[in-house]
Amino acid sequence: VEQTSAATLEQDQLLGPGSALYLVKACLDAEQMTQKPRLWFVTCGAQFIPQAPRPVSPIQAALWGFGTSIAAEHRELLGGLVDLDSQDSAEGAADILAAVLCAATSEDQIAVRSRQSFVPRLERQREPVQPTPSFKTDASYLITGAFGGIGLKVGEWLVAHGARNLIMLGRNAPPPRSDWANVAPGTRAARQIAAVRDLEAQGARVIFESIDIANESAAITFFHDRASAFPPVRGILHTAGIGRGDTLVKLGMDTVTEVMRPKVAGTWVLHQISQQFTLDFFIVFSSATHQLGVLGQGAAAYSAASAFLDAFAQYRRTVAQTALSIDWGPWSRVGMAAETGNVARLQSFGISPVSPRRGLDALGHFLHRELAQAWVIGVNWKQFVGVDSSLMQWPFVSDLVNEAAPGGESEEVIARRVELLAGLRRLPAKARAKRLEAFIQDQIVSVMGLESAGDVDWRRGLFDIGMDSLMALNLKNRLQSDLGIPISSTLVFDHPTVESIASFLSQQMFPEESRAHAAPAESPGLEQDVLAAAEEIRGLDEQEMEQMLEKKISTL
Repeated sequence: VEQTSAATLEQDQLLGPGSALYLVKACLDAEQMTQKPRLWFVTCGAQFIPQAPRPVSPIQAALWGFGTSIAAEHRELLGGLVDLDSQDSAEGAADILAAVLCAATSEDQIAVRSRQSFVPRLERQREPVQPTPSFKTDASYLITGAFGGIGLKVGEWLVAHGARNLIMLGRNAPPPRSDWANVAPGTRAARQIAAVRDLEAQGARVIFESIDIANESAAITFFHDRASAFPPVRGILHTAGIGRGDTLVKLGMDTVTEVMRPKVAGTWVLHQISQQFTLDFFIVFSSATHQLGVLGQGAAAYSAASAFLDAFAQYRRTVAQTALSIDWGPWSRVGMAAETGNVARLQSFGISPVSPRRGLDALGHFLHRELAQAWVIGVNWKQFVGVDSSLMQWPFVSDLVNEAAPGGESEEVIARRVELLAGLRRLPAKARAKRLEAFIQDQIVSVMGLESAGDVDWRRGLFDIGMDSLMALNLKNRLQSDLGIPISSTLVFDHPTVESIASFLSQQMFPEESRAHAAPAESPGLEQDVLAAAEEIRGLDEQEMEQMLEKKISTL
């Protein structure tokens, strides 16, 4: 860690999350594999264990964050994550790893310290909100991502509670003050200027700079040339981030690097610069959603960055420096989720948005707590489990999930599945295919927010009609829950039409019949035609038979 720099961190990203990405892609592309391998990712000192404190390696923790998205998108590939003890010899670590890999356990996240295994659990904690402290008038407070929605709210909050010197940094800061008179009304720059003027009207002094905080030389130059005119920094709030992402099938290393840069290299640059100050707090804004099953889909890079922040705060604490990583749920009205329209999607999973007022109350509450990490998120676990039933078997959230749904799946869900499967089983193959296709179409209509199934040309590929990769994962989750069979997250990529999906799922659910149909008895001549025609109409209702007859007549 002592030799860490922004440059070495980018190299480490390629070795950690980058290698994992290429490995997953290779496994998914290997069509000749009859059975996909189970991948285990091994780190050393990535996790902080209070019962056995060790030096923490934040960049290795990024691999754990990446792994949670692998589990969310391709559960069939991930065996688990293991963090070895930095104090063990190479031979001892090898013995321990072998024992972990051979153990029959449902745990998929394991840290070993002094030959004892530790596993993570998410627990609910209730405590009264502490009053917001007052900020020093003779100190400066630094905000990164300062001109994003959350960054501006944080600036207003600081000034409202006594701060009088703000250093506001962001990649898209306002133009220099000398150009303000030329800024067109209604533009983003005009809104940023208005925000700065409002802060100054409340008595604050503000300096701002358009800067990539991960650019080490630019950051050092700024603090030397401009920030030196302000009082010493006593608090840092690192809100900067990039919310881009994609599913692992489509994710490229360029996106991984872009998304991780402000959270990883930017955080480390701030850490180095902060050594010249005596800080009251150093708060980094992380994400809680990436660690919650289905919500980690399409967020592998952001997940890796967030895991780095969590471990970074633990690292700072181990070297007697203040730090806190807050794992936020989505904020309402401001922030990435609100700006991308993702709040409504998250609400459908039972994730309630954090209002700016409640978010700032929580920020004040945790500001001077002796914590390295805290979650601030609202989850309706019963609703969440209804959407992502795989959470029922996930140890990390088992305590909260069992608290919300102690009996596992509801009788209603089980009865609906049994009825669906029994109905399909009673039908002959052709009619079953039609029923299954109609069922899949209904799920797609719901996932994509379409008006009705009748408005879609179902002969086209699903991506051609507007489905994206996250919708494809949502469809896979719905089908897996409703049909009660494991389904790969590459379902729609491997079977891009409704017809091909229905054929594939039918083979999975009724393998005996699939084998029987693979080598049908030959019926020569007219007898074969009659049997084929009988099979085609068997199980159809009157309306379907009438439609088929009209179609046949129209071709004569």
